[in-house]
Amino acid sequence: MKSKFNSHTILYIDDQVDVYQSLVILLERDNFNVLTARSFNEARTHLQKHIDLILLDVKLPGIDGWEICRRLKSGIHTAHIPVIFMTVCNEEDEIQACFEVGGADYVNKNINANELLARVKTQLRMAEVINKEKSERKLLSVALNNMLDMVMVIDKDGEILLANLAAENYFNQNINSMNIYSLAKEQKELCGLPIIEKVLSSHEAINQIVTQDAEVRDITVLPIRSADGQDIEALFVMNRDVSDEREMEAQIRQAQKMASVGRLAGGIAHDLNNILGGMVGYLSLVKAKTSPNDSTFPMIEQIENASERATDVISKLMEFSSVQDIRITDVDLNNEITKLLILFKSSIKKDVLIERRLQDRLPKVRCDESQVKQLLMNICHAASNSLPDGGVLQIATSTESNPERDDLENGLYVCIEIASDITISIENQHEYVDGYQLPENAGLGLAIVRDIVHDYNGGFYIEKQSDSNLTFTVYLPVEDNEISDEVDEVTVRDHILVIDDEPFILQMIEDCFEMLGYHGFFASNGKQGLDLYRKNRHKIGLIVLDLIMPGMSGEEVFDEIMIIDKDQKILIASAFDITQKSTLMKTADFLKKPFKLNDLQDKIEKLLHHVENSNY
Repeated sequence: MKSKFNSHTILYIDDQVDVYQSLVILLERDNFNVLTARSFNEARTHLQKHIDLILLDVKLPGIDGWEICRRLKSGIHTAHIPVIFMTVCNEEDEIQACFEVGGADYVNKNINANELLARVKTQLRMAEVINKEKSERKLLSVALNNMLDMVMVIDKDGEILLANLAAENYFNQNINSMNIYSLAKEQKELCGLPIIEKVLSSHEAINQIVTQDAEVRDITVLPIRSADGQDIEALFVMNRDVSDEREMEAQIRQAQKMASVGRLAGGIAHDLNNILGGMVGYLSLVKAKTSPNDSTFPMIEQIENASERATDVISKLMEFSSVQDIRITDVDLNNEITKLLILFKSSIKKDVLIERRLQDRLPKVRCDESQVKQLLMNICHAASNSLPDGGVLQIATSTESNPERDDLENGLYVCIEIASDITISIENQHEYVDGYQLPENAGLGLAIVRDIVHDYNGGFYIEKQSDSNLTFTVYLPVEDNEISDEVDEVTVRDHILVIDDEPFILQMIEDCFEMLGYHGFFASNGKQGLDLYRKNRHKIGLIVLDLIMPGMSGEEVFDEIMIIDKDQKILIASAFDITQKSTLMKTADFLKKPFKLNDLQDKIEKLLHHVENSNY
């Protein structure tokens, strides 16, 4: 049977190795790997290898065994090796000297073979236990020192038995073996002392949030009990600064409150908008039927002006509740940039020079004009922040077909490039690119830019072109507005299906249709609207669809209609944001509520008679 120590190596140092060859044979028979040396000089070569135990003679020529042991115990790589002294002498002074220089054991060379093996194995077991404890202690030390929280172990009298690096950094000194009470008074850090005293008196763990000056700290004190669990031998103390977390929690609570207010405002705005929609529509009807020479006509105009102001108020309320009205139109980006720079010049330093390179005949893009203004302003603001000492801000527009960007589909895009000299350090570039930690909330601004661009299926990129240049690039897709000259013969579809859950709005639109000469079907919910569409599909050329309805939503109705006929023309009539609905933006047109009679008529004429007009 093989010994469990068969992988261990023993170094035997004795100037009379040949005489004690039987001892070597004994160890090797028990599957130990034995190396021999007649002196310390010979032993040095073996000590460069892994040695588990040393058998050392005391009486050696030149350097004796005691001096060899001293040197071994002072060496970084050999101090852990157990040394068993072997000699024929039994004098008490010599035996005592063996232990004083660091020897683990002492045996007489005439010892019984089995006893020698037992002593060797005992020392190896002890060494394994010690080495394991050292490894665990080292691992624990590394773990504690990598913690951001302060960790200490103190005895009942307050002496610090262990402290990690975070604790030493906090107190700005090595605090091991110091007294926590004296240290706290010296540093005026008294907030944790009452907790320690409570744990000592109650024998129960305590976790408590305490505030001192501007800091909020989370302090945990745990009792370390004796083996029988009756007494407290020491305390484990963990102290964490949670000031930033508390501030963040407060911000989140405030944000949740604002979100609740926003949802409430959004609901109120929706109800008011429906009421106002009917009023504005009927007012348009009354105005259309009233002669400008009538004495009531100026009064009607005053009411119309008041309704426009009410519309603006509701629009602001929707902006506050993040239910923004979106008006998708063909936007000239060159024109928007020119108008923006007139305003932007007054808000930047005079030593920042603005250069423009705008492509002539730049294609228009289908988007919301107010969002484009916000997009351009946020990027220019972020770019100018990188020029605290002045520099050049370059703004360029161009068209690019099938840009080499992994996240963009093939097609024609308008490209906006805004470049500035960069003064932030290389280490902080990732913060800039990720949109965080920018001055004056520019990081949030760039996050808004990213969301706007992605809603239009475009791309937004921030790239460092050189050591002194940072470029913000926006791609917005250009829609193909070409209409085929070949028009299939189709059945005349001159009816309009209106789907809206607000009876007041339905009645107003029906009255408008009667005045304008349109034929219509009217449904007060999504299911009823789909039933009417399936029965009268051959007659319906246009669907006017509300988005927010109980039961089946407008978006669900839209999806069902697209399954039936993907070419069906749909006009979304809503006050709610549709930029998050990329499918709606691509396929449907949009009319913002509340709308006037002429707004509705213009949209219907554009959509319902689009094919006929394209032949002229």
